[in-house]
Amino acid sequence: MSKKNTDLNCVLDRFENSKAVLRFNFLPDSYQELIIAKRYIPRDVKEGDVIYLEMFSDKSLDERRKNLARHILEEILNGN
Repeated sequence: MSKKNTDLNCVLDRFENSKAVLRFNFLPDSYQELIIAKRYIPRDVKEGDVIYLEMFSDKSLDERRKNLARHILEEILNGN
């Protein structure tokens, strides 16, 4: 597996009810945790396993969200 600069790796630290706690170790003495719904974790992953994440941007979704916000603001300002 080749790593790209948008890849992140983390450890599945633990499960808490229906949540999964991911731990990112960016520096030797520093980490951050991300808590997400357990359903987003592959079924075969267990506590202590390393998970690789890849991030993407979605410009079309960004544009749709901006248009929706603009439309709502126009409705509010026009009293509709």
